Amino acid sequence: MPPTAEHATAPLALPLWFPLRWQLESCDWGGLHGVTPLPWWSAGWYAGELRELVLEQRRQPDAASLAAPLEALLQQVAHAPPKRPQAPQWQELLVVPIPSRQRQPNPVPAVLTGMLVEALNREGVLGLPCRQQPELLLRRGWVAPQRRLGRQQRWRNQWLSFCSLMPTGPTQAQRAGVLLVDDVLTSGATALAAQQALQSAGWTVAGLLCLARTPRAAARRDLRSTRQRVRLF
Repeated sequence: MPPTAEHATAPLALPLWFPLRWQLESCDWGGLHGVTPLPWWSAGWYAGELRELVLEQRRQPDAASLAAPLEALLQQVAHAPPKRPQAPQWQELLVVPIPSRQRQPNPVPAVLTGMLVEALNREGVLGLPCRQQPELLLRRGWVAPQRRLGRQQRWRNQWLSFCSLMPTGPTQAQRAGVLLVDDVLTSGATALAAQQALQSAGWTVAGLLCLARTPRAAARRDLRSTRQRVRLF
């Protein structure tokens, strides 16, 4: 079944009657892909072992520890590669980490970007040369942490929080697509604000690569309900 706006695809398919907690934990390294709020690819759900890994990497990044989720992410990108325009043809992909929103920078996007570019060029997954371009996307200023904000508050918090360098020539943006990189995709407010800044400057954003995707609110409610039933019985 192709991915829809409400579902992600994963190589590992479990029966629907499996408790959601088992499904989330079993898919930690399975790789995910979706198309809303923009095309995205991740190593798995932001739950269980993968969540703990992301939090640890924010404190102390370690490239060796990212090898397993990186492999799952690359497999999903190879399975459902970003769409390219028919004309003009892209000649390269610019891989851009989303700058941290806080005064204490999050090191994971930059570390992950370097590893992704090296792996994508080595394995030829996308059939195009990839190049790091962190200076393409800049923060206008600091914004409040997103952790305790609701969905609408997240959107307002990130709106117009980025700016982008303009292409150096009239054809540069036509010859290169842009892939964004972040550690976690939640509501999509940060990714869409970054996409809006890049597209306003003339670039085409092919999607977002991330380590983990936060489950939808309905899935989190089901997970809490499952845990409550486990405690009751």
